[in-house]
Amino acid sequence: MTDTALPITVGRAGDFDELAHLFEIAFHTAIGSESRAAEQSVFEPERSLVIRDGAELVASAGAYTRELTVPGAGVPAAHVTMVAVLPTHRRRGLLTRLMRRQLREVRDAGREPVAVLWASEGRIYPRFGYGLAAQQLTVDCATTELRLPAPTSAEGRLRLD
Repeated sequence: MTDTALPITVGRAGDFDELAHLFEIAFHTAIGSESRAAEQSVFEPERSLVIRDGAELVASAGAYTRELTVPGAGVPAAHVTMVAVLPTHRRRGLLTRLMRRQLREVRDAGREPVAVLWASEGRIYPRFGYGLAAQQLTVDCATTELRLPAPTSAEGRLRLD
């Protein structure tokens, strides 16, 4: 079943709280105040696409304007983010419509030759042309050159392997 009756619109600055609520429901997690503030500080509403069912925001896909370092140089890249659909609106083609429009707009703008994402559900995205780039990241560094910031709360843990 596809639902083309629900239009895709460009996001607005005032959508952030609704988007955060959408992610909390879609990903079954609460977004802490620090994470929320960090995300809001980099939110690019003009690069977000949203679908509403009446007044309710039910699906989204966004992008950050960033660079990707590749051998030889950095290249502009659309860093895909904020992809979510409410459980009540899944299996209706909303994600497909959002992803296709987003990738078409990235291509048509001609500024970013690459679109990348860190997928929470990797099996969804190959149908849009995405593939696995890395399964893990290892960082080797001299501990004498690292310093932990002063703790601001008792949240979180640090694990060194």
